[in-house]
This record gives sequence, C-alpha cells and structure tokens, in this order.
Amino acid sequence: MTSAQTPQTPVTTEGSEITALAPEQPLHALPPATHLSPREWARANLFRPWHNAVLTVVFGGLLGWVIYRALRFVFVTGRWEIIQVNLTNFMVGRFPRDELYRPWVAIFVVAVVAGITLGQSARRGSSDVRGALRRAGPLILLLAVLLAMTRTVTPSLLTLAALVVAAAGWVAGARLPPTLDRRMPVVWLGTIIAVFVAFTGFGGVGWDSWGGLLLTLFLAIGGIVLSFPVGVLLALGRRSTFPAVRIVCVGYIELIRGVPLITLLFMSFFALGLFLPGWVATPGFAMRAMVALILFTAAYIAEIV
Repeated sequence: MTSAQTPQTPVTTEGSEITALAPEQPLHALPPATHLSPREWARANLFRPWHNAVLTVVFGGLLGWVIYRALRFVFVTGRWEIIQVNLTNFMVGRFPRDELYRPWVAIFVVAVVAGITLGQSARRGSSDVRGALRRAGPLILLLAVLLAMTRTVTPSLLTLAALVVAAAGWVAGARLPPTLDRRMPVVWLGTIIAVFVAFTGFGGVGWDSWGGLLLTLFLAIGGIVLSFPVGVLLALGRRSTFPAVRIVCVGYIELIRGVPLITLLFMSFFALGLFLPGWVATPGFAMRAMVALILFTAAYIAEIV
C-alpha cells in the first residue's frame, strides 16, 4: 500500500544554504456578481441616501421640462417652413442654381468608388456591415430629415439612385480580383481629381461661389487631407538632429496650438495678402480659409503622429 502524498514545500539552494519557500497560497475567488433589476439599481444609486433622492427628483423634473419644451418646439411651435424654403441655401449657399447638377455628378462618382471599396473590404472579411450602419445612424437620420423637408421629389430620387450606384459598386468590388486592392489609393486620388473637375471644369463654378454645407464639407475634408503631409513633416522636423530645423518646427507647433482657430481665420482673411509677393494674386475667401485650416490642423497632427 502506498500512503497518500502530502504537498511538499518547495526548496531552493543558494550556495551551501537551503532555503524553504512558502507554500503556494490558493487564489481567492472573486465575489459573485450581483445582478440588479432596473428598479433595484435605481433605488440603490438614485434614491439612497435621502439627498440623492432630492437631487434625482429636482434634476429629473428639470430634464423632463427640457424634453417637453424641445418636443413641443419640434412638433408644435417650430416654423419649419423657413427651413424648407431656404434648404437649398443651407446646402449649397450661393452656388448657381443652373449648375446644381455638378454636385450630384460628384456624389455619384464618390458613391461608385466608395461602394467598390466597401465591397473589397467585405470580400476580405474586414468590414462589419452592422457596425458601419450603427455608426452611420445619425448621418442616415439627418439625411432622412433633410429629404423630408424638400419641396420636390427630385432630391429623393437622386439620393436613391446614388444608393443604388453604391450598391452596384459594392457588388462589383466584391467580385474584383484581389490584385486590384493595392490600386485603390490611386483610384481615390483619381476620384478627388474627378470631383474637382466636376465642380470647376468645363466652365464650372469657382470656390468663391460655393457656400452652405457644400463649402463646409469641402473645407473640412480638404483641410484634413492636405494638412496630414504637412503635419508629418513637422513631426519629423521636431525630432531632427539639426537644431535650426528642430527649433523652427517646435516653435511653429507650440505657437499655432496656442492660437485659437478663429484668430487664424481672421488673419488669413485680412492679412494673408500682406505676406504674398506683388506678382502673386490674392487668393479667394475659400482658399484663405483652407490655408488657415491646413496650418491649424497640421500643428495638431504633428503632436499625434
């Protein structure tokens, strides 16, 4: 018969001495998770102790009043016909009305390329359709509200056609050979050029005639894209071994990050022409705003690259 073995205490040798190590202690189990019902959670977190109950009642009543006033404004007292009448001005500003086909051409071009890109991502298994729709939920809701405010059915039909084109691009992108995936950056670069030509080419509309949401999106996207290489160069210059380059880059980053954007916009609008030589024409208002956004965003990109 063999006797039951008892756990041995581990030992270690250091030189000629033998040191006994403490036996391993069992890990303490985590406390069991408690699942509270909504009523129990509210009672424990919102109504205990008594001063929490008072704050909950006061701020709950205030929140209810704000929600009531907001819903009453949206569905009862709000004069949304003003938005309907001026919706075109909100979207494109002073853009010539007889040239409104140009933004739609650009939208269709972007829809095709975006659909192809999403189709390629789905083929590789790197896209989450549900997650993308969930993240794009607020944008889809805003688009639905804007289309509901239009006075004609034409924008809705064109939007539906753009979605159909994007879906066709999705199907085509899913069936394209994987060898074409590496060429998508070149395709997107060509798309940007095509959008620019759609707006300004063939007797098109200059930037100074743009406005509304169109100009806002153009400045935001263009400022982010064009400021990225400038920010990378500033980040590299900040780590340069040449003191002159490093001092200039660090000084620029710290100076621009310490100045509000509105100040740069005012300086760009009123003082940019003073820094240009006489043989260079003063850029338009849209270009001045773009320059200010590029200078401002590049300083922040240099901090995070």
